[in-house]
Amino acid sequence: MQKVESASNYMEEEDPGQLLLPLGDMKAVKPFEESLADKDKYFKLTALIRGIGGSSLSDAIKRARTKIFSLKVRAGCNWEGKLRNGIRKHGLDKSPITRAIFEGVKGVPQFRNAKQSELEWETKEFNEKILRTSKIRRGSCTWQRSN
Repeated sequence: MQKVESASNYMEEEDPGQLLLPLGDMKAVKPFEESLADKDKYFKLTALIRGIGGSSLSDAIKRARTKIFSLKVRAGCNWEGKLRNGIRKHGLDKSPITRAIFEGVKGVPQFRNAKQSELEWETKEFNEKILRTSKIRRGSCTWQRSN
């Protein structure tokens, strides 16, 4: 077992069942995705998301993504993993994290009948809002004020 050196990287901790969130940098995303092959961890993540809830579908997606990803990581992702401003983004469309978020959100009674297309749209919309309010330069995020 490895110990956690910082909150920015996802690594197994002394308690292998613990989810170390939010993921602080892009290097932590792939190992976290791979760890979700363990059904217990996947179930813990979906249960965590189900417990977060939200006042609307949009709010539930926002709360889940904010719980799992830091701002820096959210800004480093887009739906299809396309290049943006010369930077290759991490794709969310086939990510087990996205699958767990959608399953967890649909586990909330008021969102049980949410369509896949609605979940995808809310995810894409949330990511676009991140890109409009933050700016990536050499791997770091800086805030811009919007008027």
